[in-house]
Amino acid sequence: KYELTIEDSEYVEEDKSGDIRASPEITIKAVERAGYTFTGWSNGDTDREITITVSEPLTVTPNYEIIKHTVTFNPNEGLVGEESRKVNYNTAVGTLPIPTRLNYAFTGWYNENTKVDNTFVPTADVELTAHWIKSIDNITITNSSITLDNIGDSETINITGNDGVEELSLDRKSV
Repeated sequence: KYELTIEDSEYVEEDKSGDIRASPEITIKAVERAGYTFTGWSNGDTDREITITVSEPLTVTPNYEIIKHTVTFNPNEGLVGEESRKVNYNTAVGTLPIPTRLNYAFTGWYNENTKVDNTFVPTADVELTAHWIKSIDNITITNSSITLDNIGDSETINITGNDGVEELSLDRKSV
């Protein structure tokens, strides 16, 4: 009789660990694991279901590798230092890079039309796109006239005059 040990036995259909007496051939099958890819057995077999001959004390382990999703950062006409990263299955992306774009203010990363933050958990490979709003390049005040250069599509400006503060709002859309 010989001892068969199946390490991580919760990942096989039926744990057949123990003393092997009558039949030295044992069939074992690794189960599916959410978020993991089966990569083979510790004895080198790569099929999910294997038949092994137990002719000496034997230990086998089903091996798995965690699935990693690729998160790609599309700077959308800007610049970003980190183009992509791998994120483990069921894990948040973590701190997101901050892109730059001349004359624009970064408003966030978006997965299609949904804004995401560092708690975003990808369920597949995904591309996050930077969104921007146009910045004001220059404000010129002369006498009672205000000139705004490259304002973009929206801005709120507080103007202080002799009578107090007045607010001027212009609509701006995110790019």
